[in-house]
Amino acid sequence: MLALDLCCGSGGWTDGFLAAGFRVTGVDIVPQPDYQGEFILGDVRLLDGHLFKGYDVIVASPPCQEFSRWRMPWLRHLRREPDLSIIKGCWRIRAEAQPKFFILENVREAQRWLGPATVAREPYYLWGDVFLVSPPRRVKKESISGARPDLRSRIPFDLAFGIALTLRGTLEKYARIADGDGGLR
Repeated sequence: MLALDLCCGSGGWTDGFLAAGFRVTGVDIVPQPDYQGEFILGDVRLLDGHLFKGYDVIVASPPCQEFSRWRMPWLRHLRREPDLSIIKGCWRIRAEAQPKFFILENVREAQRWLGPATVAREPYYLWGDVFLVSPPRRVKKESISGARPDLRSRIPFDLAFGIALTLRGTLEKYARIADGDGGLR
């Protein structure tokens, strides 16, 4: 099973998907020397999604800083309409690659521009083909130093792993149905 992790950062989604048995390719604009999957240094706004046809799952965690400012009254002077080009790039890659599942993660404030999240597990909001999942262990992002944005923005392992296991089970059931046994086991 193949998964593509867009805006992968240090690999929060990737760690969960690897543990669930997926082969994962991550894409980020910043080099990630400790990334555990296959890594492509690239910009999702410029990437050809057709290169990823055949991938089963695409997950994406575009930067959230521009959305998060809308929650912080002391940053009112920095508020401006967010640049949605990275998010649009992720959705375009989805359309071109046509994976079986696509999940985009961001913060609550992104709903103002993206519409209601499909699933909300505070502080993680998910859009796309996501199933209801158990909430991750509660970690206050505020308890993580602002000097470590890579850790503040990292998808928790239990959330990524839970979603990956659910998708793996669904993909395996689809494969059994395609093989003609009707998925009845």
